[in-house]
Amino acid sequence: MLVRHNRRLERERDIATAASRRAQATQAFLVDLFESADPLSPADPERGRNITVVEALEIGEARVRDEFAAEPELQADLLSAIGAVFSKLDQTGSATSAIGDAVALRLSVGDTVSPAFADDLGELAYLLGGKTQYDSSKALLVRRLGVERARKPVDPARESKALLALAMLEGNLDPVAAIALAEEGVAVLRPTGSKQMGEALRRLADDYMAVNRLEDAETAAREALEIFEREEGPNAVGTAMAAQTLGQALGSRGQVAPAIDLMKRGVAIFDERLGADHNFTMAVRNNLAVLMTNAGLHAESEGVYRELLHAKLGMYGPDNSLVAAGYQNLAVAVAAQGRFQEADSLALEAERIYRRVMPPGSYIVAFPMLTRAEILLQAGDARAAGRMASGAANILRGKVPTGHPAAIMADCRLGRALALQGDMPGASLLLDSAVQRMEHTEGLRTEHLAECREALAALPEGPATIQ
Repeated sequence: MLVRHNRRLERERDIATAASRRAQATQAFLVDLFESADPLSPADPERGRNITVVEALEIGEARVRDEFAAEPELQADLLSAIGAVFSKLDQTGSATSAIGDAVALRLSVGDTVSPAFADDLGELAYLLGGKTQYDSSKALLVRRLGVERARKPVDPARESKALLALAMLEGNLDPVAAIALAEEGVAVLRPTGSKQMGEALRRLADDYMAVNRLEDAETAAREALEIFEREEGPNAVGTAMAAQTLGQALGSRGQVAPAIDLMKRGVAIFDERLGADHNFTMAVRNNLAVLMTNAGLHAESEGVYRELLHAKLGMYGPDNSLVAAGYQNLAVAVAAQGRFQEADSLALEAERIYRRVMPPGSYIVAFPMLTRAEILLQAGDARAAGRMASGAANILRGKVPTGHPAAIMADCRLGRALALQGDMPGASLLLDSAVQRMEHTEGLRTEHLAECREALAALPEGPATIQ
């Protein structure tokens, strides 16, 4: 037994020594690569100082593939490092190629348990998720979580990170399941006192908002912002993310003025630190526009949505969930101003894209359907509106709580459609149920509240009783 123990220690020492050597070689290679600021030793002798960071990375990637083919472990480390920088620069295609090859190289040499392998699985999953390849992304994240839990002793920070990444992806299909994963991620991490708690809580707050648990979302977001401000300072990128998350939670609870202040704070930090065209900056600006929409500032939000949609189309092309969300948000702002035909075209495009790129059964598809149901109601096409609202309700059923604003509005619009078709008992049941649930739900826009209450009050026989 002592011999086996000594051999294990020797293997672990050899692995650690090899990893240290590769880390030093990786650092030396990257330093050499970015010496382009020195005209006497540039990454590209013909261009010297004029080379960009992305171009230097492309040159470096080509060198790695050529010079280190006989050293697959070092080649994997270098491709992983280069891919991570590509990802931070929003060069997702190049990042996916580099990190995907790093994963393949690690597998080829039997590296299936190292932290580096787990990190590459997570980064590749993030990139594939951004391309809406959800099945592949989820498979990678499940494997990553398994790798973290198989390594003894388990590192709580790494396990939590893996749980939260899986929760983020799961939120596209099953927000309730996402909350369970995110809560576990926070619980694993909390005893450690790690500053990583800030990001864990911020993500949990996002998941709470998806199912309209707004008080829980605000509590988690406030704690997250306090941690980021304490650990990273008031102008850090993480602080900006936490500020906008808290802004979303407050805005959903009707606290519009402080919410807008927090959102603007986040946008200002992102503009300065990342640039206006970065995907994070655009996401926060989009959330600010959503808040404007919820506050009834439809003309103002329309202008922001149009700029964002143009930018997203240029960055991602038409088949992307972020582009679909851009069409849907713009449709809501346009419809609120009475331009229903234009709004229907925008919402229809959002629905088409969601159906192409989201996993089958994703509840997100219901949102443009609800917008289209309202447009059909305004046009007087009650049968088509009823079909659209019923379809949305069926998609939402079991995916979000019955008190979720989308579930309430699906019943409300289906009830209105039934009333227009003369089915007063059916309309009364649905509208009364919707109005009752509203009394216990935060986050409904004022016009949605009025829509359902006025429709119920207009029924000739009054509300029905629900047993």
